[in-house]
Amino acid sequence: MKKITFILAAIVLLSNATVVAQEATNCNVQYNLFKGEVQTKKYDAAYPKLLILMKDCPKLSVNVYKLGDNLAKAKFKSSENKTEFADLIKKIYEQRLQYYKKDEAKVHSDYATFLAKNELASDDEIFVILNKAYAIDPTRLGVRTVSYTHLRAHETGRN
Repeated sequence: MKKITFILAAIVLLSNATVVAQEATNCNVQYNLFKGEVQTKKYDAAYPKLLILMKDCPKLSVNVYKLGDNLAKAKFKSSENKTEFADLIKKIYEQRLQYYKKDEAKVHSDYATFLAKNELASDDEIFVILNKAYAIDPTRLGVRTVSYTHLRAHETGRN
């Protein structure tokens, strides 16, 4: 009886390990295809892979978010449906901060700059994001971002 239980448990564990290994391999394949397509600026082909990676493999690599940001911004510029890609950029920003804490201030700063440049958020919303970045590490803010933060703080009396 013990042998049968042991054999059944081993079969279950091995089948689960095989499924996990296949998922990891699929993520790596998708990532490599995605990376190659983004680097060669084949954004239409890379877009569905980005969505798969963000959904199924969110912790695979920070480069999914870096390259995904490049893709989304390029699609934003060339698309008539700006809302779809503005939402994608927001999702990339949020997921990157959720799974990767490295360089948070720069990520906040870049996102706020994108929102301000494209007039996708109010000054107050942008200022909140910039305050987060400033609180984390003021040295990681870009020159434009720092001057925007300083001007906004001066306007509202929040020095």
